[in-house]
Amino acid sequence: MLLKNLKRKKEDKEEKIESNSGNVDINNNGICSVKEVSLLSDKSNTSQENNALIKKKITPVLQQVTKNNIDDLRKVYVSTFPLSYNSDFYNDILNEYPKALSRVATYHNIVVGGICCRLEKKTLKDIRQDMPTVSSDLSFSQQINNLKLLNTYTCYIMAISVLDLYQDSSIGSRLMSYIINYCENDKSISSINLHVHVKNEKAIRFYKKFGFYQKEYIRNYYFDNPNIIPPDVYYFQKDLNY
Repeated sequence: MLLKNLKRKKEDKEEKIESNSGNVDINNNGICSVKEVSLLSDKSNTSQENNALIKKKITPVLQQVTKNNIDDLRKVYVSTFPLSYNSDFYNDILNEYPKALSRVATYHNIVVGGICCRLEKKTLKDIRQDMPTVSSDLSFSQQINNLKLLNTYTCYIMAISVLDLYQDSSIGSRLMSYIINYCENDKSISSINLHVHVKNEKAIRFYKKFGFYQKEYIRNYYFDNPNIIPPDVYYFQKDLNY
């Protein structure tokens, strides 16, 4: 009887192991326990949840571009643009262009995006392009307004970008809103301009949302970069109340 009971216990134990074998992950490194499989699954779900959280609107901290964070800004641009900027570009941001017109966006002390602009003097050609072509005769008030515009600047957005993981989280909107608000409060700035690739539909929708419109179609703008096809861009503008 004792031997019979021992045999029955042994069979029950083997049956229990067999029933659990479907939950055990066997790989080249050996056996992964049921507990470890569960932990791996939890980690995967947590990663997906974190990505979903990032895609929600978050509030970044906007900071001035300095020598302490410009390398991080460079990494953002390198990882998101099909072209690369030389060292002069970054040196000019630090030393030549107005410091208020460039900002990095940080989230948990990590640089996740940035916008860099410069001021360009308005030319007579720019002003003529902005005028309606209905009549060649300008009223006195229009002539006076043209003279005023000659003493103004356009804020040219050289680069704006956000890391892929943090896109669609309102960070780009925060960066653009900062520049627009700054320019609207500076009476010497009469417009904001930028170039955008003709196939970058997401960016085009983004700019139009902020009141930019197509002012010009420029062919072969990126003629020296074979990675950008086609090499054509739109020249966008946003008029400011002046």
